Amino acid sequence: MTRLCVCRSNLATVVMQLKALGIDDVLHFPFMSPPPAINMMRALELLYALGVLNDDAKLTTPIGATLAEFPVDPCLGKMVCAHACQLMPLEHDSLICVDIGCEKLFVSGELGCSEEILTIAAMLTVPSVYVLPKEYRSGMDRIRRLFGVLEGDHLTLLNGTRDSMCRLSASACSHS
Repeated sequence: MTRLCVCRSNLATVVMQLKALGIDDVLHFPFMSPPPAINMMRALELLYALGVLNDDAKLTTPIGATLAEFPVDPCLGKMVCAHACQLMPLEHDSLICVDIGCEKLFVSGELGCSEEILTIAAMLTVPSVYVLPKEYRSGMDRIRRLFGVLEGDHLTLLNGTRDSMCRLSASACSHS
C-alpha cells in the first residue's frame, strides 16, 4: 500500500496557510487524512527558523504575513523576500534584512540582482531542465558542463536560463 501524499510531503506551506487563516492549533486540525505529527512538527520548526512564526507559533508580521501570500514554498519565498530588502553581510554566509517593509518587496535592493534571484526561484519551482531519458544523458551532461560553475547548482541553472533567453531574444542578451 502506498503512503498518502500528505504523509510524505513538506507541510510548511500548508501549516503557513492555516496560520494565515487564523487557525492556531494546526496539530489538531481536522484533516481528512491527518499527516503524522512529526511532519507537522517539522513544518512548524522550519517556519520558526525562517522567521514566519514567532515563539508563540503565531504568524509574524510583516515577514510571515507576506510569505503567506506568496504562491511558492516558504523557503523560496524567504529567499525572494530577503533579497527584496537591503541585504548586508554579517559574517561568512549570514545576511540580515535591514528593511522588510512590504513596500520594499520587489525592489532590487543594493545588490542589484533581483532578476537573478527571481530566475533561480522560478527554476527551482519546475522539474529539472537537466533530466532527460537515458539516450540523451551524455549530451545533456556535456551541455550542463558548459553552464556549470564551482559556486553551485543554482548558478548553473541561472547560466542555462540566461543562455536560453539569449537564444530566444537578442534584447535579453543586452542585460548580461
